[in-house]
Amino acid sequence: MAWTSLAAFLIGASLGLLSGFSLWVVHDEAFFQALGRLSSKVHYGVGELAFYVVCMLLYLGWWRVRPPQSAAARVGHGLLAVAASTNLLWHFPPLFFVATRLAASEPTGAVIVSSEFRALLFSPVVLSRCVHVWMASLATAGLLWRWITFNDTPSAPSDDLGKMGVQISLAATLAQLPIGMWMLSASPAAEQSRLLGGDLLALALLSASVLLSLGLLHQLAGACIGKTSRRQLATAALLLAMVVALMSLTLQRAERRAWPRASGQEKNIAGSALAQTCDA
Repeated sequence: MAWTSLAAFLIGASLGLLSGFSLWVVHDEAFFQALGRLSSKVHYGVGELAFYVVCMLLYLGWWRVRPPQSAAARVGHGLLAVAASTNLLWHFPPLFFVATRLAASEPTGAVIVSSEFRALLFSPVVLSRCVHVWMASLATAGLLWRWITFNDTPSAPSDDLGKMGVQISLAATLAQLPIGMWMLSASPAAEQSRLLGGDLLALALLSASVLLSLGLLHQLAGACIGKTSRRQLATAALLLAMVVALMSLTLQRAERRAWPRASGQEKNIAGSALAQTCDA
């Protein structure tokens, strides 16, 4: 699974670069100006990427040279993978959600210091979206774990271990229901209006993602309770990918339409709200 994680990391990094390139192509200056205000976090992010790669290579090398035997060695070996994954989750979703907020309200200005960044991070609109991404990551990892450890013999030890993965995926997906309500209630009024009927495309995307989420829950619950098949896991994986894609498009649609190049007065109002959030 470690090699799979590294491959997924490379795919994710490539998609991130592609997303950044697409923003550059459409001349989204506000987003890149906002990143400039987070320059220390951006530079630190390069080190975070290197830290992940080093941890995973140490994890793989340790196993290849001498698999850990003692309990302490197994714990230390596992902590390398935990440190690598949680490090990425803690750094990048907050960074980009904070940058998105800044781009929408006050893209230019002084560099954001640590205390201001923490205030923005723990604001409901940013924190709810970070938790949403973290739960989606957990659901994906759990389903991947089940796929890798799948065994056609239900009584096999590896199959029993793999069921923990689909249980984690189910729990994380269930948690997305209240988290989604939290996200909606914490969103700016303009976004809420778009998502609740002001923008028919945003509403359609949101509705489709919710319906597919229910189908995903049905597949995961079936995999937890009864005998699991490769086809069932593949269906769950496809549904999960579709939900993630639709949710991403929904959020992008709501944000883009909610702040369509704000006027100077709107930017001043949003900037004042941002300052109040940081002061709090």
